[in-house]
Amino acid sequence: MNTLSSLGLGTSFIAASVTAAVVAVAPAQAGVLTLGAGDILNITGQSTFDLTSDISFQTIDFLTGQVESNSTGGFYTNYVAGDATLKAIGDIDITQITGFSYSGVATNPLLVFSDGVKFVANSPFSVTRAANGEYGLALNVTPFSGTFVNADGVTGARGLFSAQQFFNGDGSYSMTIKTTDVPEPLTIMGSGLALGFGGLFQRKNAAKRKNQKSA
Repeated sequence: MNTLSSLGLGTSFIAASVTAAVVAVAPAQAGVLTLGAGDILNITGQSTFDLTSDISFQTIDFLTGQVESNSTGGFYTNYVAGDATLKAIGDIDITQITGFSYSGVATNPLLVFSDGVKFVANSPFSVTRAANGEYGLALNVTPFSGTFVNADGVTGARGLFSAQQFFNGDGSYSMTIKTTDVPEPLTIMGSGLALGFGGLFQRKNAAKRKNQKSA
């Protein structure tokens, strides 16, 4: 989990979006995320992954992150016009399946906001690795799902994510999250399952990292 002590933009970005689910609450609760279908969250920032080591396993580290002003609905209200911010972003580990095809696993919660909202990503998801001419590499994630969670409810959403890394060390990422339905109440069991599956993938991934370091 990368705590974002200094939020900012990378020098270049790739348009993208992420499948997810998001929280909604009573309008009377000021400062708490309230969403409707079709609300859009755009996030951009700086990221990095290693271009020189064994490409069979890579980790995308997120260095900065900012909610963009073209976000809409509750996302705009809370994270652009309001005081809430993106607080931390987890890593994404990718493992080569064959050629340029990879399997991705997110460290959960993938996104943490200062108002208590957390995005738990479903793993694994598909990742494509592509050469960016002589300048670097790009990683493109096909639509993946997840849930933004708090005690009040969840809202489904869908999108994509992309990251790029230049050989000179500069890298960036971009994601867009668009809600696809109206808020639904979050049961204790549903919340536990979402966080539980996220924790399971995270523990498996941590074990893999440990084994690779000791190899």
